[in-house]
Amino acid sequence: MEAIVDALVISKQWAKCDARPAYAGVAHWGNETAIKDIWLEARFANTPAMYLGFAHLRFWPEELYQLSVTDCQKLEVPDAFALNPVQLEEDYHRDPSRRFGPHLTDSVYAFGVSPIPGPQHRARSLSHQHLPIFIPTLQSHLNSVLDQYRAHTVTGPSIGSGTAAHLKNYIRYNLFDWPPARDWLLGSGRIEARNMELMEERIRKYKRKPALSWEKETGKYVFVDNFFEAVLGPIGANSANK
Repeated sequence: MEAIVDALVISKQWAKCDARPAYAGVAHWGNETAIKDIWLEARFANTPAMYLGFAHLRFWPEELYQLSVTDCQKLEVPDAFALNPVQLEEDYHRDPSRRFGPHLTDSVYAFGVSPIPGPQHRARSLSHQHLPIFIPTLQSHLNSVLDQYRAHTVTGPSIGSGTAAHLKNYIRYNLFDWPPARDWLLGSGRIEARNMELMEERIRKYKRKPALSWEKETGKYVFVDNFFEAVLGPIGANSANK
């Protein structure tokens, strides 16, 4: 990590800073551990990154993030548009009809559409097309987040509320609270034994917002507490069948 930080500082496009100024002291960004993270602040201006609010970088040591870059399972990222979320590991998408859930790699959102066109918004810049980009697999990253949550939220010291937000988003966007997806995840062997009880607890406690559903009898939209029932109906809410 130090080598990466030093190279960015030497480039004179980034400089070390204490923390992201707008969030200094806010619990979401707090780090009360003895293992310190590193913040960098951008020193360039009039670039798309600045317009989009990417003015700071935060580096977490492996010991703090509970994930080994060398030892974790990794996945090579295709040259997709960086601003379009896509599910690369398609076995996590449990709805065969794709009625809900994240976009997959065969979606136009993966390669054909971008809210801001241009090569500068692709995963690789034009001058670095030869360099592969790797990210942790969902299994490796999800278990590291569960480890973080248990170590820094349950027992402390705290690294802020970001870990809880990561877990919530994992459940929300991968639909892990949908019974077929939940049962598959917990029975797939992807959650380490040390994290199984915590993952079950977080799924059980997650509450999805009510969804709008069209009511034929009244000809009106009504709020339904069960999101999956609103999309699939009372019978399909617990089924993965088409």
